[in-house]
Amino acid sequence: NEECIQNFSTELLIPYLLKKPSCTKYFSSWLASGYEIEMDYIKYIEKQKPNLILYEASGWNVDGIDTKKRLKYVNKYILENYVEYYSYEQTKIFKIK
Repeated sequence: NEECIQNFSTELLIPYLLKKPSCTKYFSSWLASGYEIEMDYIKYIEKQKPNLILYEASGWNVDGIDTKKRLKYVNKYILENYVEYYSYEQTKIFKIK
């Protein structure tokens, strides 16, 4: 019943298969590195308040750096404002607190 899903993982296929648009302009989160871009990303999350965030999934990783490490400020924001809602194997979806 969600209108959108925010994808924080490197897996781009799941939102496509769910036929759900991204809740922010940051569909490929791993591209949003750098302090200023991360702060903008957080502003979008605060404004849009996505109910669900695809936090982790087994997907293609271009350089082996996990999104959680690459986007440490966004990751911190998610961990402070969201809780784990679904977990299966390597997939985790978080829900807003």
